[in-house]
Amino acid sequence: IIQKQHFILFIKNIELSLFHLQVMKCQFNIQKALLKNINLQEKMLAFLSQSDAVAWVRHPLRTDHPGHEIAKRMMPRGAGSIIVFGLKGGREAGRAFIESVELASHLANVGDAKTLVIHPASTTHSHISAEAMIEGGLSDDMIRLSVGLEDFDDLRADFETALSIADGVCLTRDLVSMPANILTTETFADHLLSLAEH
Repeated sequence: IIQKQHFILFIKNIELSLFHLQVMKCQFNIQKALLKNINLQEKMLAFLSQSDAVAWVRHPLRTDHPGHEIAKRMMPRGAGSIIVFGLKGGREAGRAFIESVELASHLANVGDAKTLVIHPASTTHSHISAEAMIEGGLSDDMIRLSVGLEDFDDLRADFETALSIADGVCLTRDLVSMPANILTTETFADHLLSLAEH
């Protein structure tokens, strides 16, 4: 009977040890995913900050963010995967951008392993007035990005394409809205060249 009890205790210890190993493996995988997310978020932040189609970028890692010092002190390993940015073309550019991304998903969620984007002015907040949007801290040009775990080069390529399309929508809108007396062959050619550059 004593040998049987020792054997049962031995097996239970092995089970606990295996359980602890599994927990440690899960913790390691979570930490690895978080580090990848922080790395991708920093790269996307730099990419968006340098893009000609982007009017502004907000994230606590940026020195111009009002919460930068607090974020640096309280979150030294990374300040979250949410990046908010505005497109120079406003609401139309925002809608075009959202409709053009392929790798990123167009969802209102945040904190997923997949990169998510949303344009509140044409989706979640399209039913409220411009004044209410401003009061809520939203703008027509705003895109909310929740960075996931994709490869940076793939995500950058997806965003470059979508930003180019969004920028082209604005240039086309400007061309169409140009008064007939200003629209000459030369201005038309200039607009076509600027579209080709993007």
